[in-house]
Amino acid sequence: MKETREQMKRLMEKIQMPEEGIAQLLEARKELEEADHWDVIVQTAEQVMAADGELSVLTQALADTESREEALGVNRYLLDALMLWCCWEEVKVRYEKQGLPVEIYYKSLEDMKWKMLECYEIHGVYGNFVGHWYDDPTGKLNKTENTVSIHWYSKSWMDKKTILRSKITKPFHRILGVDCFKRLKK
Repeated sequence: MKETREQMKRLMEKIQMPEEGIAQLLEARKELEEADHWDVIVQTAEQVMAADGELSVLTQALADTESREEALGVNRYLLDALMLWCCWEEVKVRYEKQGLPVEIYYKSLEDMKWKMLECYEIHGVYGNFVGHWYDDPTGKLNKTENTVSIHWYSKSWMDKKTILRSKITKPFHRILGVDCFKRLKK
């Protein structure tokens, strides 16, 4: 998760992000680096990737980013986007390990571009305001005023044991909270 500004820039150029958007994101990153806050974003990205699909971790990371907006002096949507951009090289490695074609990786990156363009249209910054529409641990669907359609996924990248565990624990998470089993272990 130690991508340089230049590596981020090349990825953004590859998917044809507008130059203004690239400049806005890289300027925000530069400000964070100069204020010694960039490590916070990188650590958050590392936590999200280490959670390996545990949506509650990403949801919490996005909520934490919102609270950091004032402290770091950078728009929260830019912080969300920068945190996600930190993950893309690791995502590529994971796609390769799964034997997925590199074209799918770049299509995923393009999806990020469209989300950022939508954020610019609505909020005036090239960030990411699209949280997660589906909380997998609880099975709850979260629609916003900007929800137009929903792409359901089958978790085909997960092993059958993980999928079964998810189906079994979903009602417990919905009723008792996503950390209910952590409390029992203590």
